[in-house]
Amino acid sequence: MLPEGSPVTEDAQELSGSLPSIPKSSIPFPAQHVILQALQRHLEAHIFQFVQKWLLPESHAIGWTCAEAVELHKIFGFLTDYNQKLEAQPCSPPAHSIQRWNRVVSSIRHASVHRILQAPDTLLRMVRYAIGFLESIAGVRSSRSLRRLHRFLKTMLTSSDRLAAQLRDKVNMQILLCNAHPEQLGRRLQLLPEALRRVLQNNEQSMVSQIQGFLQLEFA
Repeated sequence: MLPEGSPVTEDAQELSGSLPSIPKSSIPFPAQHVILQALQRHLEAHIFQFVQKWLLPESHAIGWTCAEAVELHKIFGFLTDYNQKLEAQPCSPPAHSIQRWNRVVSSIRHASVHRILQAPDTLLRMVRYAIGFLESIAGVRSSRSLRRLHRFLKTMLTSSDRLAAQLRDKVNMQILLCNAHPEQLGRRLQLLPEALRRVLQNNEQSMVSQIQGFLQLEFA
């Protein structure tokens, strides 16, 4: 954390090692979890509409009588069982174009159910997978909400990256200032780690709140 080439006191050197790390760009886990849950529910709702349209009696036979009953990881096996019927219906989506999303869509469900932490680029990729899958079963219009979510998350990550860079600069400046005036600013130096932790916590809570608000408006 200390700027290169600056003379440092022993206290400043020790402080640098105790400071919380400032993440470059991330989405807090609580926000990730609600995003993945929203993705799972959104996909299941569209799958329910899909099977209601093309395979109504077959879907009811296994208990899929509402969107909440749909099991995301079982849809591909279900469609395989009725592949011929689906292909025989005029204007139905090609079964092969749906099946190619099997692995990636199942990974969304797995991450959601098992609460698995994702890297930011992986989470964005999952949203893109969900967009592609929806468009394969219901057309481009079905993916509007997910496209807005993808743009929103990219904007949030860019903002997070910018805030992190600004925070690093401010912390470095405080260390330099306190190092230059240890008698007058020694107490400030001691309080810096806790102050940084509070700022990071507030930033995380703000991001979680903004993401939750977006999801409630877009996927309510």
